[in-house]
Amino acid sequence: MLLSLIGQLLRARSDPLLPDEIMNLYHNSKAIGTSPDIKDLQTAASHITKLSKKTFIILDALDEFPKDTRGSVLSWIGEVAADHNAGSLSILVTSRPEADIVKSLEPLTNFSISLQSEIINADIRVYIQNSLDGRDGFKKFSKEIRSEIEDTLVTRSHGMFRWVDCLLRILQECLTPKAVKAALKELPKDLDSVYLRILDSIHETQREYIQRAMHWLAFSAEPLTLGQLAEAVVIEYDVNKYGEDPETLFDPNSLMSICPSLISFEDARDHKHFTQESRRLRLAHFSVKEYLI
Repeated sequence: MLLSLIGQLLRARSDPLLPDEIMNLYHNSKAIGTSPDIKDLQTAASHITKLSKKTFIILDALDEFPKDTRGSVLSWIGEVAADHNAGSLSILVTSRPEADIVKSLEPLTNFSISLQSEIINADIRVYIQNSLDGRDGFKKFSKEIRSEIEDTLVTRSHGMFRWVDCLLRILQECLTPKAVKAALKELPKDLDSVYLRILDSIHETQREYIQRAMHWLAFSAEPLTLGQLAEAVVIEYDVNKYGEDPETLFDPNSLMSICPSLISFEDARDHKHFTQESRRLRLAHFSVKEYLI
């Protein structure tokens, strides 16, 4: 994270020359053939932020940072905030309210927004309205049915955009208004219940491959492409040979069509620069991995 932050801060500078501290850090680490020490990276990042009159840092999903090293990140945030003049540095952090994060950041916070509060309902309502108007699956329903979907999801969402998104995907597959009304009466109460319903709805002949795909994505050492994942899910662990019969390969496009709520493309914004099978995949949300584990 710190290496990425340093790189972004340097690219934002108008001065093309690298600061001496960065050059020294590079040469010192190169000389001993190792990556820079975390403390040195923290010092370098703090130094770079001081080179600009105003710096904005955004740290998204801090709760997804590994717990065993998250403490050092939280300490650095406190140190860098205290080491800057008022108004010269602004840090935006998004996270679930994990106890250690709240304890560390609450004393530093000037302004916070809770996604479980009523003030977020307006944003959720706009998101639902745009989805109902823009997705083909909802165009077959009357205005009254769409309004019922909107009001019910806003009321039951409790600030969970992810819950709303998954339920919209489920509801757009309903064929009749009666089916929509029935689904709205039996909405899952939390994300775990949503994921269970999604998996249960997958045809039994496909479920094994989808579960394999999600396990590969959850525990692979590096991001997998769609083509790699399509091959990985058909590997049988009790055989000595693999790949001789091309008919055994899993259709890669099926992975995305069967469970779009659970798996998504990592490079969705740059899809024009990749072939379909070379695009990298990830679990659609960190909560999916938590559910699997």
